Amino acid sequence: LVLGAEHTFDVTDSFSVTVPVAVGFALSEFHQPDETGYGYASIGLQGSYALNDSTSLNVGATYYDTDDSVVGNVDDSFITYNAGISISF
Repeated sequence: LVLGAEHTFDVTDSFSVTVPVAVGFALSEFHQPDETGYGYASIGLQGSYALNDSTSLNVGATYYDTDDSVVGNVDDSFITYNAGISISF
């Protein structure tokens, strides 16, 4: 079960910044046997630059705080990065 929200700020007509937050819970021993409850919390910063009406460049980073006994990660916290091109049609 994941609960999340995000807010977008339009910096200019072609550039926006989004701040997503989420909290995830592991139900019914989904990740690890005999472990349920708090799985992770995350907060990110995503940037999007519109090249035209249907194409944009996107970059971002997300910080995760996890419960290693529930999720099974080696690290309790880590950052992921992303970059891409979005094309809508």
